[in-house]
Amino acid sequence: MKKEVNTDLARVWALSPNLMKEVYYRTKANDIALVREHIRLCHETFGLKKYYITDIRLLKSASREAREYMRNHSGAAAAAIIVGGGLSKMVGNMYMSFSKPLYPTRIFRDEKKAIAWLVEQGAEAPKNMQR
Repeated sequence: MKKEVNTDLARVWALSPNLMKEVYYRTKANDIALVREHIRLCHETFGLKKYYITDIRLLKSASREAREYMRNHSGAAAAAIIVGGGLSKMVGNMYMSFSKPLYPTRIFRDEKKAIAWLVEQGAEAPKNMQR
């Protein structure tokens, strides 16, 4: 059975045993209760110290409280944040500049480059990317 988390904030599933893909489908991450529940379920389902490729292309805003909670409680080993143009890029840059993640984090526009970077950080490559 495929491990997966679906919350009111985002969907998360395993690409490999320690690499998770997270796609936000809300335009706002301002409700701290939703953020807490999302992170709790991810920890419960996948454990800590996993590598995340996080797609925030639909996200247009995230409250400071939500960004700080994510920073302090994500439990990630490293994160690659996928942004589009405009507001999602601004949200990603705000997270990097003001919240200063406690784990290696980079912003990408290209998902394949993001996954390659996470593999360099220690993630196990998805089967469809392994040689």
